[in-house]
Order: sequence, then C-alpha cells, then structure tokens
Amino acid sequence: MRCVAINKLNSKQVELKSMRTARDTRKSGVATQLLQHVIDVCRYQGVEQIYLETGSQDYFKPAHYLYEKFGFSYCGPFANYQLDPCSQFMKLIIK
Repeated sequence: MRCVAINKLNSKQVELKSMRTARDTRKSGVATQLLQHVIDVCRYQGVEQIYLETGSQDYFKPAHYLYEKFGFSYCGPFANYQLDPCSQFMKLIIK
C-alpha cells in the first residue's frame, strides 16, 4: 500500500502534503518509486517547485535522506507555515 497527497499552491508550486508506504514495504524501494512518480507528474504538469514539511525528530531521518537523495534542500517555512522546532521544511526545484 502506498499513497501520496499533493496540495497545489499555485500554477508553478505544489506542496507534498503526505507520502506513506505500508510498514512491510519499507526499505524495498517503494517510497523511491512513489517520489519519482510524483516528481515526474509534477514536471509533466509544468510545476517548478515542490515543497514539503516533515518532522525534525530522529524518527523522520529516513524520510530526510530520501528527499535529499532526490535533490530536496532545506528551506524556511512556506505558504502559511510558521517556524516550529518540530518541523523541517524542504523544497525541490524541478529542472
């Protein structure tokens, strides 16, 4: 099982709201495939930036590594988010 939710911020920017995979599929490449699909669809639709907010706790480190592997960089809050020590913000510029 896998799911992803995207929120359109404007015609060129989206937010990756949620990305989940079933526990028994972890470390199998499913999340990599899902994120690649999201990026491909966004590129096809003319999106130029993908933003996300995730947790800053150690539990989220595997997600951080995945996003970093795809070229996401750390950034400040976007949209209506505020600085929060429990949040980490990232963005990907699609080329």
